Order: sequence, then C-alpha cells, then structure tokens
Amino acid sequence: MISVVVPVYNKQNSIKRCIESVLKQSYISWELLLIDDGSTDNSAKIIQPYLKDNRIHYYHKENGGVSSARNMGILKAKGEWIIFLDSDDYFLQNCLEILLNVVATYKTKIGVGNYFQECASKRMRMCVGKEGIVNNNFRAWYMMDCIPRAGTALFCASILKEHLFDEGLSRYEDAKSLFEIMRIHSMAYTPCPVMVYSLDDLCLSRKAKNIHADYIFGMEFSQKSFWERMILIQLLKQGLRLYPDHKNELISKYEKFMYLTKIEGVLNFICRIIRKYKRCFLSISK
Repeated sequence: MISVVVPVYNKQNSIKRCIESVLKQSYISWELLLIDDGSTDNSAKIIQPYLKDNRIHYYHKENGGVSSARNMGILKAKGEWIIFLDSDDYFLQNCLEILLNVVATYKTKIGVGNYFQECASKRMRMCVGKEGIVNNNFRAWYMMDCIPRAGTALFCASILKEHLFDEGLSRYEDAKSLFEIMRIHSMAYTPCPVMVYSLDDLCLSRKAKNIHADYIFGMEFSQKSFWERMILIQLLKQGLRLYPDHKNELISKYEKFMYLTKIEGVLNFICRIIRKYKRCFLSISK
C-alpha cells in the first residue's frame, strides 16, 4: 500500500482538486492522510465529505509548520511506501502505478517521475533525464535530469522514518532531509510525468519570518560533493536576492565558499544550453 501525505494549511481553493487527483488514481491500494496544520479557512469543511471513503484520513493539529505536518503523516502512515503531495498540486492519473513500476523494475527504495510546472493553465515539462537508475543524485538534480520534489518521489517508508523533517525550519525544510537521503540511497527515474506543480497560488518570493528558520541560513558546505555544493550555491544566490538586508551576514557565514558562485555561474550557463537542446530533442522525438 502507498500512503499519500498531504499537509493542509488554508488551502480551501485547491484542496478539492488535490484530493480528487488521488481518488482518480489507476492504482487503488492507497491511503490518503490529510494533515490539517491549524487551518482557519474552510479547508476542513471541504474535506469532510471525502471522509466517507475509508482510505481517507483527516488529522487536525495546532499550527506547527509543514515539517511537523509531514512528520505526523510519516508516523501515522501504514503503507510500505510514502509519497508527499502539496495541497496546491495534483497527481496525474497513473502517478502511483508508474512510480511503483519504477521501483519494482530497478529494485530501488526511491522512485522518481517527471512533472509539469503549470501557470495560468500553461504546462511545461520540467525534467530532461533518461529512464533508469540515477548515476549521481545531486548532478541529476542540478542538471534537471531528475528532481525528487513533493509529488514526484515515492519513498520506502522506512527511509523517511529514519530521516524526519527538521521542525525548526519553515523554508526549504524538505531540502535538508532530502539531501541526507540522497547522499546514501539510489534513485530510479522515469521521464513519464506523474504530477502537476501549480504556480497559480504560489508566492515564489515568500520569505521566512525568522531568517534562521530558512535552510539557506544553516547550510553546511564542508565534506559535501561538488554537485551538492553547486545546488547549495544556487540556494545561497537565491538567499542573497531574497534577503538583501542580511546579505553581509550570508557572505560572512559562507565566506570560504563564495568563490564557488563564479564556478556555478559558468556551469549554470552551460547547463541551460544543454537542457535547451535536450528539450528540443525530446520535442522532435515525440
């Protein structure tokens, strides 16, 4: 069985679509855990009719952030496999079936699918990798060959129970735990899209109210691989743009590694060209 964990916080405009996408799955052996993190809107009222399906479970908790909601879902999950889904987003119909086939085919504990990014009803396929076991997890992420974000990645439940989310973080909290997992576990990837990541209700420039609750202010570069460092540098650059009042603090904290920003800039330019040609090739080969 697959446990689908969905944190919910004031998502009355999108939670119905999210739940419906789980109900429409071709693979039917699942449970849906809706973790209400102290919503104050009509989310609970919208969810209520769906609880007639005994596969759907609703839990209300005091607001503690998305990490605490996901951790509650992990601990309550009964499935051998767990996948997260944000309440803004939604699965494509064959998502669970495709991801189960991937882990079965390649005998891994993590299966990852491609996804669409959607804005104003326009979709763009995001990843450009080939099917199979990922050779270098961090390089694949950086190159956008395979991105194990919420909604695309199926995990063996035991892995997540060993790597619970840091509840002290409120931004990029998933990156910290996911990087820990990616350092030690192999992933299998399929280019088949399995979900839609919606930008319509997303505030991309959202800052953490407490900057030290943002993973960007607590990253560790020491003893990390080159490709993991390149991803961390991307996050650092984002932090420098997002928190101009704390620019000097970030530069001071990561002073020893600031030289990597120039390397990442050149590498990013090259990778954008490579991705452009990969997307052209994929379009032609369809």
